[in-house]
Amino acid sequence: MKATTASILLAALTLLCVASPLTAGDKSPAPAAKPRPALTTEYNAIVSATKAGIAKDQEGLKCRVKVEKVVDGWARVLIIPIGVTSDNAIGYLQKKEGKWTLVDFGTGNDDEFARKAIGAPKSVWAN
Repeated sequence: MKATTASILLAALTLLCVASPLTAGDKSPAPAAKPRPALTTEYNAIVSATKAGIAKDQEGLKCRVKVEKVVDGWARVLIIPIGVTSDNAIGYLQKKEGKWTLVDFGTGNDDEFARKAIGAPKSVWAN
């Protein structure tokens, strides 16, 4: 009896899905999923350098890193802590001799800080 009830329910569900107004008359194929752009070597190097710099200062802190801007050998990143209650931080990295280094990061980093304290060019901190 259970198998028959299950079969009837499955058949009814199938009919509902096939006859649904959402699919009725729409014969176009589903849109293809857009491929996620490949991460560049430079992007990966910036993210890795950011996480390495954070690990030196904040051992065990897990975070997401969003590269916001890369220009003139400098990068600005948004650092989003994971699993802790904390504000997002802004970080600045500089590329010297082919290697990215996290110069500074913090929740209080603003344009004036980037300009005065670490000497980042306006092209990296101005919106």
